[in-house]
Amino acid sequence: MSLIKKGIRDRFIILDESKNTITYLPHVKIRRYSNPEEKVQLNTFLSLIYDYRYPPERVKVSEEVKIGSSSREADVVVFKDDDCKDPYIV
Repeated sequence: MSLIKKGIRDRFIILDESKNTITYLPHVKIRRYSNPEEKVQLNTFLSLIYDYRYPPERVKVSEEVKIGSSSREADVVVFKDDDCKDPYIV
């Protein structure tokens, strides 16, 4: 079974019927699935959950992170804590 099918089955993601948008759960981040980069991000998200066994509550996509005095959007962030305050992998 593919990672995407597992993710849908286990409710870590929702892919709309027309495959235009994908919703990442449990953080409810909605992204445009038709973007080729999104497919890479999705695969990374699901691989971190299934292959590396990080808790899905601690994995966020398109997350704003502070770098010095400015903020940027990271593709995927894994946090050390359940409150998602302490980044572990960016």
